[in-house]
Amino acid sequence: MILEHLLETDQQEPYLRDVYPLLDARARGRLMAAIETAKIQASTTGTGVILQILRFKRGQKEATKLVNYTLEEAQLAEIVAPVIGRCRYLIEESLLNSAKRQIDRVLIIGAGARM
Repeated sequence: MILEHLLETDQQEPYLRDVYPLLDARARGRLMAAIETAKIQASTTGTGVILQILRFKRGQKEATKLVNYTLEEAQLAEIVAPVIGRCRYLIEESLLNSAKRQIDRVLIIGAGARM
């Protein structure tokens, strides 16, 4: 979701939406790792930074794209709100379909659980 947000909002040429398909698996992995780190930082300290220099080939030429994006906790909440909403719906539906005495505890796991 954060990657999609970056692809849609990047305003510096070359645009990330144009560069991303040209990246090899290693560069994509580094970008995703930087996004994950920024997501964790934003959810724990309030601000995370995505900073990566991506190298790619455009035709026969080597080129670079600097990704420098500050992710605020409020932005993160807005970006992930649709997924959190779907999870909330599923949890509420499960609780409604069960008698309270049938449920000992509710366990939510994964990175999204902190959000």
